[in-house]
Amino acid sequence: MSSFQVYIPGKTGASPNHLRDVGLELLLDPHVGPIAIEAHHDTPDGCSGIVFYWQDMATPTNMPQHIGCHSEQEWSPAKPWRGRPAGRFWLGKDVGGTITPGALMRHNHMGGLGVILDDGQEWMVPVARRLPKKYQMDETTGEPRMQVALPYQEFYKQAEDLYLFLLQARIDEDFTIPGGWTFAERALAMNYRINSDVIDWLGLLGDESMLRLIGATHERNIMLEIDAQKKTAQ
Repeated sequence: MSSFQVYIPGKTGASPNHLRDVGLELLLDPHVGPIAIEAHHDTPDGCSGIVFYWQDMATPTNMPQHIGCHSEQEWSPAKPWRGRPAGRFWLGKDVGGTITPGALMRHNHMGGLGVILDDGQEWMVPVARRLPKKYQMDETTGEPRMQVALPYQEFYKQAEDLYLFLLQARIDEDFTIPGGWTFAERALAMNYRINSDVIDWLGLLGDESMLRLIGATHERNIMLEIDAQKKTAQ
């Protein structure tokens, strides 16, 4: 059980803004690290830079065995993403090590349902109806009513739209889930210090795991429901 490290070339100093500047703001958690250490040797690009890692005092085994850059690590350069260049940072872990969901769990998280993703591990996916709610006056009647809190309303609506889309889609055809990747990133980032780069690096999402993740936001097994609809149609 361990976490990963981030190497950013050409940077010095411990500012978390270095992570924001390369598009890794979702990895930040006000309750957990990060800690920075300068790296001049054994770096993946042969240059100098800064390495960020996350210290888990409660569970020391969540930390990488080798801090900073070390010959017994494996590193992968960032891919281009939304106008940002490739190689702007590197993601690294101990050789043969496994990055576990528990090592990336946020201090304050939403909980949810466990879903097996393509790394073979169980990740917690937030359930839409269990998201934080608050009372607000209805725009039509003026009566107070409970609804999903504003920061989560977009996610709630997207969860509903994607669920309905999948129930109506013909999954035996080649189709793309509209906004599926962005939705999955948002769902996982509610519970974990993770973003699209890390999701891709860990190889978490495939066709079936994406369906299971979306279904979990409604506490439903979307695979069984789609299969049932196929049989009914036949």
